[in-house]
Amino acid sequence: MNGQWDAELWDAINILQREQPALFRGQQILDRVKFIAEVARITEEKYRICVKPGGPGDEVGVKTGNGSSEQYDIYESSGRVRYPGYQVTCTPARF
Repeated sequence: MNGQWDAELWDAINILQREQPALFRGQQILDRVKFIAEVARITEEKYRICVKPGGPGDEVGVKTGNGSSEQYDIYESSGRVRYPGYQVTCTPARF
């Protein structure tokens, strides 16, 4: 199942890989905290949607209003980049 923001998050991950290649070794993320924060920043700046890192640490929450939010897992437990994995929709928004 896909969430409504999969493409925007994947685009942000690809932008980050191009702009900050030192953060990666292939698809391996070298600094997971910075990775999550930068994906959130890029997504917010480019798409004007609210993105909050964490909850749990390998996820980001995404929303455009307080009615609902979606959680996405954006890296694997091994630290490899993961195509945004929609997890759940929270109603009302989780954050």
